[in-house]
Amino acid sequence: MRCAAVHAGSTAALAGVSAGDLVVSLGGHPVRSLQELRTALRGLDEEAEFTYPRPAFGGSVEITFSRDGALHTGLAPVLRHPSASGVEYGQVELEGLRLRTLRTRPSQPAPTVLFLQGLGCDTVEGEPIASVVRAWAPSVGTLRVERPGVGDSDGGPFSELDFETEVAMIRAVLREEERVVLFGHSVGGMVAPLVADPLAVMAVIVFGASSARWSGCLAASTRRQLAGRGASESEIERTLARERHELATYPTPFGRAAAFHRQLEATDLAAAWARVDKPTLVLHGENDDVVGEDESRVIAGLAQGTFVRIPAMDHAFHPLHPAFVETTLAWIDSHA
Repeated sequence: MRCAAVHAGSTAALAGVSAGDLVVSLGGHPVRSLQELRTALRGLDEEAEFTYPRPAFGGSVEITFSRDGALHTGLAPVLRHPSASGVEYGQVELEGLRLRTLRTRPSQPAPTVLFLQGLGCDTVEGEPIASVVRAWAPSVGTLRVERPGVGDSDGGPFSELDFETEVAMIRAVLREEERVVLFGHSVGGMVAPLVADPLAVMAVIVFGASSARWSGCLAASTRRQLAGRGASESEIERTLARERHELATYPTPFGRAAAFHRQLEATDLAAAWARVDKPTLVLHGENDDVVGEDESRVIAGLAQGTFVRIPAMDHAFHPLHPAFVETTLAWIDSHA
């Protein structure tokens, strides 16, 4: 991975890495992608990662990097990610794996919003999830769980995680909770109707979610984004054909296991939403080009829920509009 910038005094700089260098390996682990970088970082001291508060210093690691065609090696100190203020760090067990949970509690009793994240491999401690949690935290409880192979959680690599395991993970969390509001973002909104039956779930909110078959959802998303950029119909069709080939032949299409895509494709999300008997709020960002408003409205119809369009926001919560925070909190107050 090539370094766009390296700040003076950073751990990478102390190992001799400069902007423009190509990092080849970290602690003996190859680093050719963000996923491999995360795997390398998790391997530095996996046992210590479940110790809280996190220690400030964790020894040193060897970094190998390329500069002008020559390989160089340096040692860098390992600085652990600090524990966030006001966050309680816990764990939930799933088939022998410890999965990290992060909880915030308001000053007054209130329901807990369980955040179900989208497709990517990002940690729930990062943005934009952290900004959404901070906006909610004064008024409601929040709960996040790291998927296997991400952050502090055991298991992995993340690229081998399938859809059924993600669903099982949320069910494991719900077995230990009461008065929960599910909040599903994107693919998290596809998990939500599958786990909305337990007594612990009081209500459901989804943002940027679809009830379409997975392959149809992906194709519609690609077509929408390319058309918005002015792509020709022939270019769109070539891209769709390439994506269909990737789904059919690659071991990890779009960075997820082939099993993840097969299992999600086989899931009848429309039927699942029709069975949801919890109060449901369906949100759609005005500038969301990943999921269409028509797809969000279908969910609201299937679940007999409420649809609300949020001004200006895109699929990744940018910018985090006050209407999003006000709408979700007011709806939770009324229904949960």
